[in-house]
Amino acid sequence: MRRKLNARIRSLAAGRDTRPAGARSLASTLRSLTLATGAAFFALATPAGAQQLIDAGRGHVDGSGGSAFVVFTIMVFGIGFGLFFMDRVRRRATERDGGPTS
Repeated sequence: MRRKLNARIRSLAAGRDTRPAGARSLASTLRSLTLATGAAFFALATPAGAQQLIDAGRGHVDGSGGSAFVVFTIMVFGIGFGLFFMDRVRRRATERDGGPTS
């Protein structure tokens, strides 16, 4: 046990990280967990304040109908891009692991 620890300290002092690929430190894991918890809390609290950000009721008077259409279009393409990207990541992961790609 002591030899492994000494070897690890020497390798870190030399600038090499000998941990296996994908291994994470406890601090990194806790930081990620804290960030994910905060993001989830924010995502759950946001819809309560975003009831109607753009009023498109008087489109011919103040032009808000056009801006509502543009914002809606950006949102639809953003969601579509997110779904495409998540599927692409899933497919790469299953190809790397050698699992089925369906």
